[in-house]
Amino acid sequence: MEQIYVTGHRNPDTDSVVSAMAYAALRNAVGDREYTAARLGHISDETRLILSRFSFEPPALIQSMRTQVQDLDYDVPPILHEAVTVGRAWTAMEEDHHITAIPITDDEGHLRGMMTSGDIASYDMRSAGDPALVDVPLFNILSVLEGQLLTETEEMVNTISGEVVLALPQLGELPPFRQRETILICGQQPEMLRQALEHCVACVILCQAELPDELRSLAGNTCILSTPYDGYRAARRIFQAIPAGRVAQREDLYYFRLDDYIDDVREVLLQSQFNAEMLQQGGDTLGMLQEELRAAEQIRYALIVVASIPVMLLYPFIQKYFVKGVTVGAVKG
Repeated sequence: MEQIYVTGHRNPDTDSVVSAMAYAALRNAVGDREYTAARLGHISDETRLILSRFSFEPPALIQSMRTQVQDLDYDVPPILHEAVTVGRAWTAMEEDHHITAIPITDDEGHLRGMMTSGDIASYDMRSAGDPALVDVPLFNILSVLEGQLLTETEEMVNTISGEVVLALPQLGELPPFRQRETILICGQQPEMLRQALEHCVACVILCQAELPDELRSLAGNTCILSTPYDGYRAARRIFQAIPAGRVAQREDLYYFRLDDYIDDVREVLLQSQFNAEMLQQGGDTLGMLQEELRAAEQIRYALIVVASIPVMLLYPFIQKYFVKGVTVGAVKG
């Protein structure tokens, strides 16, 4: 149950402290919510003597009533390790469409980056122009392809690197690969598979096909996998095997703690918004959007100044009754 503080005025005297204690006790006896008596300043010797005479402890001292981050209702998205696949991160976003970003952490739980659907889309577009994988864990590839390892290599293989090549029926005799750093995706194509093993390509992925027994001995250091997906889907899904930490955004991240004050957080967010606005230059459309945002900000600030004038005129007369930070909510509320 949310705790509610009952206080008197600043620099409290005896009646201010005792009335707060009495009202908190009354509301707790009624059973509405959890009320706690508090004070907004140091108590006098008279008040301390009276409380001691009736065996009461002084209420807790509250030095500031500024709103903190922990006072807000904030979303708690799923947190993923930087080694999980991009496909796993995309699945998490699809399961809950309210999630706009997923925190990516290291082994110790420290934040390493933030991943959005835009980051995944950008990576997908880049992989279309540069279809290659670099040091992708073998376990990740098996996971996204729902695959099975068919052979054991002569040397331990933990990661796979190479250009992804989808083998189609060739009219000529020239194979579709030129170097060992190749990840060949093929189907029931024994001759193509034989040439790949003779070239000692890094990895062969058999789509809905079996590995012939006569070719099993030629595997050497070539990692051979099988997958129930067809060639096209395998070629698309294999790029989802990259660790999420490589795609996540690591720069321009702003960190806040639960005990940070809201007005301090607001200042940082406003500054970051202006920085982003300064970066959005170089085109007519961006320039027009920037001018519209600046005009909207000026109108909003002008309205705030006009609405605050009556409060500013009245505040000097009642200032002694307020604790630092309590007027933030009053002015905006």
